[in-house]
Amino acid sequence: MEHLDFTELTETERVATYGAFFAMAGADGSVDDEELVNIFECLDLEGMSETAQRVVRGFVLEPPELADTLTPLQQSANDVRYGVLVHLMDVALADTVYAPGEQQAIREAGELLGANQEQLDAIEQFIREVRGIERGSLGADEAEARLKAAGSRLDKSGVPRKSLALSGSVAAASAGGVGAAAIAGLGVALAPGVGLAVASGAAAFFAMRLITGGGGKKAEKKDPAETERVIEHLQHAIEETRQRISALEEFPGDNATEAHERREHAKHLNRRIDAMQRLLARKRGELR
Repeated sequence: MEHLDFTELTETERVATYGAFFAMAGADGSVDDEELVNIFECLDLEGMSETAQRVVRGFVLEPPELADTLTPLQQSANDVRYGVLVHLMDVALADTVYAPGEQQAIREAGELLGANQEQLDAIEQFIREVRGIERGSLGADEAEARLKAAGSRLDKSGVPRKSLALSGSVAAASAGGVGAAAIAGLGVALAPGVGLAVASGAAAFFAMRLITGGGGKKAEKKDPAETERVIEHLQHAIEETRQRISALEEFPGDNATEAHERREHAKHLNRRIDAMQRLLARKRGELR
């Protein structure tokens, strides 16, 4: 059984990895406030310095450029680089439409992280096969055969199976049913530590939108300590956002154009606060 231990990542790699997930979510130009906040809800920031946590929280407000986030990962281990690519493909295929902007982002990510087109195609096929299995249209034998074929294509292209630990689709399919048996045949374990938080959280958020038609499966009861950590991070993010708005309002700009841009940016940040406050209310409700 292979697994990818993301607890061994450096802090720089963790920040870069999370940044890439936020960047990919907005690659099609249509990401909304709720999507960004739902990614944020799933992040595991434990063990990171306050400075690093502040950077990651800032991605909720301003998703980074994909190239900027991937550059620090260029020298990372193969399992990490391909794991990030697997997750980015998961996000790109989540809504069944592989938009041109997303395709370009995947190609860019592949170039930056040292993957060729054959490998990107193999990753895409694998994710699509897992999604098809999870829709429930295949029998157990066919599901296992198709997934084994997709896994063999990954092997032949040089994509390490450990990288599948970051797939939200794999996390969702492993929950039970025909998919669980087929996934078990791959010999891949979900990543412990940081990897598990990503695989079962941010990636699965997108995967489950497709698999369940937006409603999602019944969620398992969350650890109250985990919920309290999310609440704490949200409170910090809201306060930091308010500080940004105050700074924008303090200096209106040197001319009409700049003043307009700063007002629009303040409106954008206020919308982010609204989204985070809605999530904060839901998380507080989980503790009751």
